[in-house]
Amino acid sequence: MSGIGLPDWYNIKKAGAVSALGDLGELAVRLGSIVSFDRRGDVVWLDGFEEGLNKWVATTWGAGGAVGLDPNYARNGYWSLKLTAGKDGLARAAVYRKLPRPIMSKMGFEVSFAFDTNLDNIRLLFDLYDGAYLHEPLATYDYANTRLRVRDEGGDWQDVATGVDVYESYYPFWTMKLVVDFAKQKYVSLVFNETEYDLSAYSYLYTEDTGNPLLRPGVQNNGIAAANAIVYLDDVIITQNEP
Repeated sequence: MSGIGLPDWYNIKKAGAVSALGDLGELAVRLGSIVSFDRRGDVVWLDGFEEGLNKWVATTWGAGGAVGLDPNYARNGYWSLKLTAGKDGLARAAVYRKLPRPIMSKMGFEVSFAFDTNLDNIRLLFDLYDGAYLHEPLATYDYANTRLRVRDEGGDWQDVATGVDVYESYYPFWTMKLVVDFAKQKYVSLVFNETEYDLSAYSYLYTEDTGNPLLRPGVQNNGIAAANAIVYLDDVIITQNEP
């Protein structure tokens, strides 16, 4: 009588160029997931901008500022989000996403981006309202001064790394991931491309606020004066239960 299924030795057999997959994260990437750069943590939400911008709240400051989808450059898929900062005033463009308040744990916020020479800095804002307090982790890649920074609990900027210089071009996309511990009001780490920086010595700004509980990640493009700086965003990933 013949059985169904596979023989007991199936996943340990030798098969030339084929090997068994024991990692579901690897399987997901092979099937096209955008969670391919840093696979740590459990995914809460992600967006590759393939379904439009209706998930996001957009804001611009200054003349010529704009936010829209773009089919010319992307890390994955067809679309990216184009942030054009204004050329005067505050010279910014930003998007925010509002999500339900998560379980308080170590959480990650990952974004990939490309930019032109008019960029001053790009910021990751990872705001959390818990019903009594506003948590405000904030990290920036300061392109004008080639450094990575975080804002501490006193509202002051701290240099995480200097001499961080990347090629200004619409290819390739660079990846930045901020990890924080909301339960302890502490930074955990900052990943920028191939390097991970330990942020455990820093706490973030934490103030009383009785606003409705929610998580509000955002990305802000800050340009230089008299130029419309452009940033392309792709593959936004929010995680929890980070190691």
